[in-house]
Amino acid sequence: MELFGFLFLILISAITIVTENKSVLKYLYLPSLFAFMFIVRNVSFDSDIETYVNEMQINSNGIYY
Repeated sequence: MELFGFLFLILISAITIVTENKSVLKYLYLPSLFAFMFIVRNVSFDSDIETYVNEMQINSNGIYY
């Protein structure tokens, strides 16, 4: 889910750079960026951290990385 958000932001930023259109930056990229940051912060898509915590609890004697 986060990956699609990142790819969408990269696509919009590439369009903004290529077209040098400040209205795309103001009205599309920045609101999308703030919405994405809000969603990632509050919805908690952090499955990688949960996996790390579970692995550390299961294998307390080993080193994960």
